[in-house]
Amino acid sequence: MLAAIRELFARGGPRNRDDAVRDLSAALGYGRAGSRIRDVLERDLLTAVRRGILENERGALRLLCRSIEEYEPDHLLDVLLAAVGTTWQTRDDAVIAAARHLGYRRAGGRIQAAFKAAIAVGIRRRVLERDGPVWIRRPR
Repeated sequence: MLAAIRELFARGGPRNRDDAVRDLSAALGYGRAGSRIRDVLERDLLTAVRRGILENERGALRLLCRSIEEYEPDHLLDVLLAAVGTTWQTRDDAVIAAARHLGYRRAGGRIQAAFKAAIAVGIRRRVLERDGPVWIRRPR
């Protein structure tokens, strides 16, 4: 869902909430947005704002950052920590989970580089643990 939201806002400019719900509903193939669909899509838009995919500027929703390089390093570390959790996972899996958390469908070279840098910062700040060169997790 977050990837669909990112793609929708990457193609167009800012939208008010009603237009965003209508356009997202159409992009997902719904004939019209009934009350239940509208509620779900509005929650998804709020999630996108909370995660830093969209920003709400005076009632207009717009894409916060068009590319991974526009995100602040601390924000990427926060996203990584939210996506990783306290179970051990490989660095590659953590990068993919973090990319999905920000609404990216794929984790290409630039996204991998940005999140690998965030992993290094997280380990240095001791907000991430590592077990050898592959495994990481948030400390319990």
